[in-house]
Amino acid sequence: MPLTASADHIEQTHHHYLKEEFPALVEKAERVAPKHGRRDARLTSVAETVRAFAEEMMPPRGKEEQILFPLVRALEPTGTVSGHGGSIANPIRQMERASACAGEAVARLRNSPMGSRPTRNPARHTARCWRVTPGLKPI
Repeated sequence: MPLTASADHIEQTHHHYLKEEFPALVEKAERVAPKHGRRDARLTSVAETVRAFAEEMMPPRGKEEQILFPLVRALEPTGTVSGHGGSIANPIRQMERASACAGEAVARLRNSPMGSRPTRNPARHTARCWRVTPGLKPI
């Protein structure tokens, strides 16, 4: 797949998914924790991790769209990049670090005491939260 097509696919598919799903997921997790956390204290930890994950994930995606992908699109037809010292290595390293941090947050969610399964007879909002999280996978 050409570089430009890869950048377009990541932006239109994966970034779009995150922009659409994160606000609702964070809102649901934060709404469920105070209401049902007395019955299951793990919900508070999950809500905190979901918020941290969203905060770790979204700024780097914006930087990819504003810095890295335009450089990739400029590089493909000419083979050269102006600015950034003529290289895209530094922006790529920064995005790799950000992705690693986001992957760690997904692992924390997956390895939390709740894993990716709701407790027996979960509240409707709790069940909805868990239906969304399987779509989130480490990069």
